[in-house]
Amino acid sequence: MQSLRPELLVDGRLLVADAHRDLLVVDPDDGAVDERVTTVDGKPMVFCNNAAVARNGDIWFSDSSMQHAAVDRSSPTAIGWFGDFT
Repeated sequence: MQSLRPELLVDGRLLVADAHRDLLVVDPDDGAVDERVTTVDGKPMVFCNNAAVARNGDIWFSDSSMQHAAVDRSSPTAIGWFGDFT
């Protein structure tokens, strides 16, 4: 997983915005991973990068790019998310 920082849900599980696997819920007790959100409005997420949980339990998350996924920047041919910037 590649995540900025997991958020704690009220039930003790962790909400993780993973750049490669989208929005996940991870159970720290048994390690189970649930892919919670992989599409938005019928379109696949490309680069889920952040998530937050409000006091009332609402979940907010962002997808940094609609075109470029997170890639290994060490690759000489990688374009990645930074291709969105001009």
